[in-house]
Amino acid sequence: MPITWLQYRCNAFDMEMETDALFGHLLACKTNDHLVSLVYDSDLPIRDLASTLPPFLQACRKLECLELFVAYPANGIDLLVQSWLEIRPESLEKVRINILEIQAEDKCANLMSLARELKFRGLNINVNLF
Repeated sequence: MPITWLQYRCNAFDMEMETDALFGHLLACKTNDHLVSLVYDSDLPIRDLASTLPPFLQACRKLECLELFVAYPANGIDLLVQSWLEIRPESLEKVRINILEIQAEDKCANLMSLARELKFRGLNINVNLF
């Protein structure tokens, strides 16, 4: 039975799989062929989201909804969002990004600006800073 909805949660007490290994494994298992909704929730900072997530998202031809819950610093999150200005995953309709443990909102000013531009271009995107 194909997986259409996937929720991955990782907290600081888990023996988590590296993010790039997780998405590589999902591609190898062809999970991307049917995935419609992806929730990625990590209490830990992600080392390089900009190089890890785009290849997986581009391979998810049916992905409509993406929710990211990541701890600050979310390295590369602004580069990830910027990449969608150039090549947005074709079926992606809704994005929700929550960045936790942020000390100063001005550190995410670029991300917020990019999100406004994507919203203007028709993507239902919501960025929350906690």
